[in-house]
Amino acid sequence: MWLPQGPGSLAFAAGAASLAADQDASANVMIGRFGAEMIVICEMGARRDAAQVVGSDLLEGQAVAFAISEMPLIGEEMFVGGAYFSRDLVKRAGVLAQDVLRLGIIVIIVLSFIIATLTAGAT
Repeated sequence: MWLPQGPGSLAFAAGAASLAADQDASANVMIGRFGAEMIVICEMGARRDAAQVVGSDLLEGQAVAFAISEMPLIGEEMFVGGAYFSRDLVKRAGVLAQDVLRLGIIVIIVLSFIIATLTAGAT
């Protein structure tokens, strides 16, 4: 089992980039615990003009994702990666519905806090 961090991470990245070049991949999806070695694989994708969706839970990986990818993923965006590649309106609508519900819950929490603060000060 290989984990991106450690002494073998650059060797894996070089091998994966070489494999992507040999297979003529049209898309590159990298999601996980990737660090600075992500640049090796992403650079090969950029040279091939491949669509790249990348995300990492490490700060170094996020920096690389923002520098080289047009579609970097942060947080819960990693779970909706299928909607990025799909032209299916149902998948995209599902993601939009989740965002609207999340915003609604935030508004309810903030309003509840304001009401509780105002009513506590009135008594």
